[in-house]
Amino acid sequence: MVVNQARASAQSLTGNRHARLSAYFAENWSLYVMMLPGLILLFLFSFLPGYGVAVAFEKFNPALGVFRSRWAGLHNFRLLIGLPEFWQITYNTFLIAIVKVITLQFFAIVFALSLNEIGSSIFKRAIQTIVYLPHFLSWVVLGGLMLDLLGSTGLVNYALRAAGQAQIIFLGSNDWFRPTLIVTYLWQEVGWAAIIYIAALTSIDPG
Repeated sequence: MVVNQARASAQSLTGNRHARLSAYFAENWSLYVMMLPGLILLFLFSFLPGYGVAVAFEKFNPALGVFRSRWAGLHNFRLLIGLPEFWQITYNTFLIAIVKVITLQFFAIVFALSLNEIGSSIFKRAIQTIVYLPHFLSWVVLGGLMLDLLGSTGLVNYALRAAGQAQIIFLGSNDWFRPTLIVTYLWQEVGWAAIIYIAALTSIDPG
């Protein structure tokens, strides 16, 4: 009898829970429908491509694809760490990333403060549009622009040769590559990164 009472109590609780859930979804189903497109995009562009991580653990063959390539385990990682240039590559990666973060915030704040001092709203909008525009360029387009500007036959080296100066190998020199990479990144992202600072400054009462 005790067992029957416990079973009946459990069934009652389950029934109440289902009733509450049904009432909740009946009241809020539209919110989940509105959220569905975002979840689909998140799955397609963030989770679905994740299977490509398996390539790092395979002897990948493009003809066989991800699922049929031979499994290699940690062999690729051991090979990478064994390279003589591994620590230099790691150092460059961390150095460039840290300098990018610091310089981006600094120049974004400077740009926002400078833009806030401009009195003409038309001129201010024009400057904002010009500075924001590089953010919307893909790295493929940006790379093509940098080759045209900084390559050995690019515009900058053409101007240097015309002025009687030696050309600079911006994209192949150990001394110039890191500054070139950081400066081009800042050119692309400073305007966009400054948006939040510009918004904060415009909300401050000048009086």
